Amino acid sequence: MHNSKLIGIIRKFDKKDLKRFDEFLRSPFFNKSAELVQFFGFLRKFAPDFAKATMTKEKAYAAVNPGKSFNEKKVGYYMSDLLKCAEEFLTVKAIQQNSFDSQFKLLQQYNAWNLEKPFHSCMREIVKLQDNYPYQDANFYFQQYQIENEENEFLLNTGQNTLDIDQSLQKLTNNLDLFYLTMKLRYSCEFINRQTIVSAAYDSAMLAEVRAHLEGRNYDHVPSIAIYHQILHTLLDSEDEGHFFRLRELLDQYQQQFSRREARNMYVFALNFCAKKINNGQLNFVKEAFEVYKRLINNDLILIGGHINVGAFKNINTIACMVEEYDWAAGFIDDYHEYIQEKDRENALMFNRALLHFYKREFDQAHNCLNKVVPDTLVFNLDTRLLLLRVYYEMNETEALTALLSAFRIYLKRNRVVSDPLRDAYLNLIQFVRELMRAQGQPEKLTEIRAKISESKRVGAKKWLLEKATEAEENAPSRAKFI
Repeated sequence: MHNSKLIGIIRKFDKKDLKRFDEFLRSPFFNKSAELVQFFGFLRKFAPDFAKATMTKEKAYAAVNPGKSFNEKKVGYYMSDLLKCAEEFLTVKAIQQNSFDSQFKLLQQYNAWNLEKPFHSCMREIVKLQDNYPYQDANFYFQQYQIENEENEFLLNTGQNTLDIDQSLQKLTNNLDLFYLTMKLRYSCEFINRQTIVSAAYDSAMLAEVRAHLEGRNYDHVPSIAIYHQILHTLLDSEDEGHFFRLRELLDQYQQQFSRREARNMYVFALNFCAKKINNGQLNFVKEAFEVYKRLINNDLILIGGHINVGAFKNINTIACMVEEYDWAAGFIDDYHEYIQEKDRENALMFNRALLHFYKREFDQAHNCLNKVVPDTLVFNLDTRLLLLRVYYEMNETEALTALLSAFRIYLKRNRVVSDPLRDAYLNLIQFVRELMRAQGQPEKLTEIRAKISESKRVGAKKWLLEKATEAEENAPSRAKFI
C-alpha cells in the first residue's frame, strides 16, 4: 500500500491540495461514492509522508466498513477508484491554473455549437490573455496559431466572406511556421549538443532545408528563432568566435522574453561554447565564461526551484578564481551556499572555500577546509582527493602526497561507478605527478614529461599539471629533488 501509485501521487499533495481533493471527492459531479470519501479520510490522517506502519489495508477497510470482515479485493477497488479521481483532480487543477487552456476549450465548444455571440465574446477574452502573455517563446506562437485556426474554422462554418478567411489562413500559417522553426532549431541544438556528450546518432530531418530557409530571410524580429539559430551557429561553426559574441548580445537583449528555465538553458549553450574553447587552450574564454555566469546571477537565472546545483556552484567559484576575482568568489560563496540542498550544503561550502584558498595560494587554509569535507558522494570524494593532491604538491608534503597518490589509485581501480574516461584522466594525473616527483632537478626528463602531458588527451587538472611541469623545468638547477 505504501508503495502504490495512489500513495505516490497524494504524497505530492500539499495541505491545500489535500483539502481541495477532499472537496473534489464530495462533489457528486466527480464522485458519487461516499465510501471513497471515507477511504480518503482515513489516508489523509497519515499526510504528508503516508509512511506510518499503521496505514494498512486492514485498518483502511475497517475505517470505511466498521465491524465487517476484511475484504482485500474491495480495498483494491477503493484504491483504483481513488487513483482515477486523483488523476482527474490533477487534470482539472491543471486546466484551472492555465487560463488560456480553459478559455480555449470554451472557445472550441462555442465554435462546435455555432454560437456566434458567445464565440466572439470568448475570442475577445482569449486575445486579451494572449496580449498579456509574458514571453515570445514557441508556446506563444503555438497559442497564436491555435487562436487563428479556431477563428478560421469559425469563419468557414459560418460562411464568412473570402477575404476574412484568406487573412485568417495567412495568420495561422505564419504562426505555425514560427512555432515549427523555433522548435526545430531548439531540438536540433539539443541533438547536436548531446552528440558531444554521448555516442548517439540523431536523425535531424529537414535541418538542412530549415537552415537554407533561414539564410535567405531575416528573423531578427523573432527572438526565439534568432537566438536558437545563433546557438546552432556556435555548435556547427565553433571556429568563428563572432557567433558566441552575437549570441551573448541576443541573450542580453531578449532573455526577458523567455521563462527563467528556457533563458537559463540558452545561456548554458554559451557556457558550453566557452568550455570547449577553454579545453582547447584558449584561456581568454575563461573571462568570457565568468561574464556569462555573472549574467545568469544578475538576471536571477542561476537558481532552479529555489536551489543551486552543487556542480554549478563549484564551476562558478572555479571560473571566478581562475580570473583572480577572489573577492567576488568569496561573496558568491557566502551569498549562495544557503541555496544548496541541505544534505550537500556544508560539504559544498567547505570544499569551495578550500578551492578559493588554493587559488589564493593559502594552502594551509585550503588543507584545513578540506579536512572538514565529508566525502559521502562520488563527486565530493573525487573532487576532494583531486584538490588535496594539488595542495600537498604545492606544500611539498612528499610523504602525504605519496600516500594519497597510492590510495587514490586504489580507489579508482576498485570503484566501478567512476566512468572509464574519468578514471583514465585521474590515473594519468597520478602517473604524471609521480613522474614529476621523481624527475625534479632533471631538465631533460622534465621537458619530456611536459611534452607527454601536453600530448595526452585525458589528464585530470591538465592546465595545473602543465604549469607545475613548466615550473619544475625552469627551476630544475636549484630545486631540491623529491625523495
